Amino acid sequence: MDSNVPKDTNSHKFFQAALVWESSMISIEKLVKQLLLSTLDSCHQELYLQFDRQFVAEILDRKIALLTPNFAQLRLAPERERYLFTIKLMPLGYSCPLGLLLAAYWQISLEETIDNLCQFLVFPATSALSLQLGGEITPSGWLNFYLDSSAMANWLERSRCWLAAIELPATVQYPLCQTSKNLFPVQYIYARCCSLLRLGARENLITLHRDWHSANCLIAEPEAISWLNRNNRLYLNKEAEYQILHQLLIVADAWQKKTNVDWFKIAWKLSRATAIFQANCRFLGNPKREPQKAIARLGLLDLVRSWLYLILQVKLKIASPMEL
Repeated sequence: MDSNVPKDTNSHKFFQAALVWESSMISIEKLVKQLLLSTLDSCHQELYLQFDRQFVAEILDRKIALLTPNFAQLRLAPERERYLFTIKLMPLGYSCPLGLLLAAYWQISLEETIDNLCQFLVFPATSALSLQLGGEITPSGWLNFYLDSSAMANWLERSRCWLAAIELPATVQYPLCQTSKNLFPVQYIYARCCSLLRLGARENLITLHRDWHSANCLIAEPEAISWLNRNNRLYLNKEAEYQILHQLLIVADAWQKKTNVDWFKIAWKLSRATAIFQANCRFLGNPKREPQKAIARLGLLDLVRSWLYLILQVKLKIASPMEL
């Protein structure tokens, strides 16, 4: 995709954007969509550029895509590398060909379209609920939004609070024997997450809720997890950890969509990424000497467990065994 492989790095236009959370929202994709629609509202009011809000909103629903983690994309050119690493961006984010689409819609040049967007895409943080993203507009009209370490930590902690607060239907004891063999690996990873969290509690790294059989999130203490180290970098910086973060963003975006969601595929990919993470990222042994890093990994497992529970019980309606 051309958005990830710029031919002329110097002509990229970089910006910072602050997205403001709504109480019921956990999807960053929805926040990006709101930012873009707000930008177009400004273009309409200040530059008198017309647009059909519903039509553009429907296009954005289809065109905003989650970038696949790619460490190489941060090292494509010296100028871009300097910019991205200076503001501590991660190879996680969203992309949309909005400039290209609007140039055709407004029937003006791509360069003029990009200049118009740049006038309104810089937003300062307005509250403690804001989520800062770094971004760029490429010469081909793609808008890329990247999460930095602070934004990802913000989202991870918000996810824990959101999952802990939502009302869940009563757990249904679906017969394990009725599970498709293709879904058994998902159930196994769910049970494995529960087991590892109990192990973390026995090692005094975390404390689980007393009624942990019915808790949305199992970790009670620490109440808030420190996701960032002293240098404000995310503790979760290995490729296997990035893959889980990528899958969790997919799940959160999909959860608030009403149609066209393949929950079997989402559950299978999340469980596969978690299996790789569990094989490569320990929280005992040497990692335990750095307890905050070990706790961050356990926090990640708790998020995976919570989402898998929701998918198994609510979406797929199959058993979610806490041990096998």
